[in-house]
Amino acid sequence: MIHAVTSANRNLYANQLTAMHKMRYHFYVAQRGWSDGLTIDEDREYDEFDRADTVYLMNLTSDGQIKSTFRLMPTINDYLLDRLPQFVNGPIPRGNHIWDMTRWIIAPSFRKVNGERYSKAHSELACGLFEFAATRGITHYTTLMDTRFLPAVEQAGWKYELLGLPAEYGDRGETAIAVIIDAGPESLAHNRMIYDIDYSILFESPPPRLGERIEDVLARLNVIETIEKISDREARMATWGGLTTQFSAA
Repeated sequence: MIHAVTSANRNLYANQLTAMHKMRYHFYVAQRGWSDGLTIDEDREYDEFDRADTVYLMNLTSDGQIKSTFRLMPTINDYLLDRLPQFVNGPIPRGNHIWDMTRWIIAPSFRKVNGERYSKAHSELACGLFEFAATRGITHYTTLMDTRFLPAVEQAGWKYELLGLPAEYGDRGETAIAVIIDAGPESLAHNRMIYDIDYSILFESPPPRLGERIEDVLARLNVIETIEKISDREARMATWGGLTTQFSAA
């Protein structure tokens, strides 16, 4: 289950938030050597974007352990690309319908094993990411990612556009690239299909108040309609494929 941790319910996730910041410290500071702009509190990592309007998507086990996590924030306020404008050619994306995602981590014990194309922890979080978009009227996500992750985005079939050219960052000669990813209803339908998750996987308590807005209701209906259209199209293709096989054999 993917839990949306917001300013309204963070008190319910105190242990998970502490564990998340420790995971971030071990992955980004201890392993990758990040330090610029970070606040280190013992073995926990924070930065300026851990703020009131930030939402953490947490993929939790039944006993509350973190399997994977994303950090999301609206772009109407300053966000990461405002601090790193060299990664963007042109205006920095901004708007209520555009959110930024950072700090993607999968816990070591939940990463994919030999033979798996995607780990379950990744598949669930991906579906939760696009389901969250439907609850907020989000049409696009921006992200600054290591260039080595771009092939995985393409392999997953995510629709995206480059915001600029790759550039180096940090002291280790690593390169990153900024992209904007389509987060509309078709993206949710696509991810549910490729990851074989045909049910709602997102939990938020209390539910988002934006749910009463007509555009959010329409977004949810659009998701359902899109999934039904895709399912119908697949059924027709399967039927046509069967008929073709029969005629070929005749």
